[in-house]
Amino acid sequence: MAASGSVILTPRFESLHGKESLGQRALLKIKSSGQAEPYAFYIEGFGEFESDEARRDERRIGDGFFLQEAYLEFKIESLYVRAGKQAMRWSEMWVLPSLDIWTGRRWNRLLYDPQTEQFDHSGGVSFSWASEGLSVDAALLTEVARSRYPEPLPEFLDGKDEEKASGGLRLKFDLAGVGTSLVVGKANWAETVGAGFNYAFETFVPKLEIGETTTKTVFAIPPQKQTFATMGADIFFGELTFQPQATFFQVKDSFLGDTDQQQSLFYLGATWAHDKHDLQAQTFTNTETKDFFLNVFYGYNFKNWIQLGGFVQNYQGPATSLFGLYEQMTGGWVYGVRIELNGGLSAD
Repeated sequence: MAASGSVILTPRFESLHGKESLGQRALLKIKSSGQAEPYAFYIEGFGEFESDEARRDERRIGDGFFLQEAYLEFKIESLYVRAGKQAMRWSEMWVLPSLDIWTGRRWNRLLYDPQTEQFDHSGGVSFSWASEGLSVDAALLTEVARSRYPEPLPEFLDGKDEEKASGGLRLKFDLAGVGTSLVVGKANWAETVGAGFNYAFETFVPKLEIGETTTKTVFAIPPQKQTFATMGADIFFGELTFQPQATFFQVKDSFLGDTDQQQSLFYLGATWAHDKHDLQAQTFTNTETKDFFLNVFYGYNFKNWIQLGGFVQNYQGPATSLFGLYEQMTGGWVYGVRIELNGGLSAD
């Protein structure tokens, strides 16, 4: 039985500035994987230090190590079984609400990190089976990831009265050339049903996602219903990719007298990679709350193991909103310089 393994260390150093210095950050990302068929494992975690103690406490960031993913995998032909903390993103959209019902967001870290590192993942057992034109995914969760927030907001907006029975099912198939996903899932007290559709042209992949989330509580309070629809696309121009998305959602709260709250969210992501150059950008706005976010990052890879880059960000919003809180914490504009090293070991 052939076996292989690898360990990759990625130290990252950042100097952050706004109207005043926002401190320095040092992170060590560790990824380890290995396999001896039919078994495999994957571990990814971070060690982090931030120099400004007051801001670290404000953002509820302690020194130490935290896991991003850690799971064991078993494979038999087209069947995969994974047990542990793992990424189960059942949505292709970047804006909430969506069918990404298992992922928490690390809002307390602001949005300095690369986009995929802003997520926190749930733990449990997942099953995946695929054949030509059809795949089935199922999950049974022992711990659902919760989004974390900075002060003065509560650390978790959802309470600790979690219901342990959480899980879901996704069916993916091709319907006359249209990629179709049907999703049903429960994350603690929130039950979600929905569907996603996409069609792949040569340089253009339009997408549509619709769903409804019903949130119940342990108290005798009528459930809250949230319906949403997201239209988006992946657009390719050579090495340049755009990801525009528009989300419209409505919240109906019977406890407040069947009050309807409607909001519109607009997101645009862009990436460009050429030779040693790496350019990434994201912008987001909520037209009702007037929240706004902009991030532009550029990196240059001097060698395969070192990248020097920088980013500029802007946060805007009313004082009562999350992005308004970020604006108060940073002064609105943030400038960062980043050095990232990449090294590792592998063995067969």
